[in-house]
Amino acid sequence: MSNPTKKQTATATTEDSKLVTSRMIAPMQSIGRCGKSTFIQLVHHFLGESGIESAIIDLDDEHKTMKGWYPEVNLLPFREAQDLGRLFNFCGASPVELMDFPAQATEEILKGFAAFSADSIFAEKGIRLTIPIFASNESVAMQSAARIIQATCSYADYVIVRNPAKYDSQLFEASRLMDMLTGAPVIEIPKLSAMTVTEIQNASRANRKLLTFVEATEHVPIAARMEIKHWLNRCAQQINRNKELFVPDVSLVRNAFEEVPADAPKEKINFFDL
Repeated sequence: MSNPTKKQTATATTEDSKLVTSRMIAPMQSIGRCGKSTFIQLVHHFLGESGIESAIIDLDDEHKTMKGWYPEVNLLPFREAQDLGRLFNFCGASPVELMDFPAQATEEILKGFAAFSADSIFAEKGIRLTIPIFASNESVAMQSAARIIQATCSYADYVIVRNPAKYDSQLFEASRLMDMLTGAPVIEIPKLSAMTVTEIQNASRANRKLLTFVEATEHVPIAARMEIKHWLNRCAQQINRNKELFVPDVSLVRNAFEEVPADAPKEKINFFDL
């Protein structure tokens, strides 16, 4: 595994950032059931709470996960490299655009990026690309991550996503991939309890709709509702700390996310003082 020709930078350069009018968030790693669509939903929630317009493009016409959550989103089926032509013609119209590609499609996506000179399109349209990299130990996921970084390192930013409920990441974090991702922040999706996950699934079946996490808070019992809200806030805080990777201009962000207080008391309590 060779290093890319240019090191990852956590944000666009000052010169680049003056030209950026839109952010494209595009997970494109060959890995299934990693929480990719969940991460997109979390970013969408953050943007909505921050008062920033965003568009979701569902490119997976087999599972249609985003379409199930948000019926109003655009469905733009992606099967091969040439399908990206339609996307590149219309991308950049919203301040932030969230892409949900099919799993196991890395090679075709990168072929399309090369065939249409995506870097030139993004530069002309004022789009800055952010690619979430999921820190999975799976060999296919690690290999596709390396391919993505090597192919896009000159014009993309990266964020490392940990999702301990879905996969382990120790091998990934001990590999040379972390050197390739120098400067990239880490966002960890906390675990939801099995009880709350079951309540969300039951509520979705009862409503005959795949409920988003926000929608689920209106249909689950109080304990699950409180856990989901706390979970959403913890995720939004992490995105907010790295908002320069998710919006074209950080001055657009308007939210009131507060830091979650530490679970443990700051000072130990002496039993004999009670």
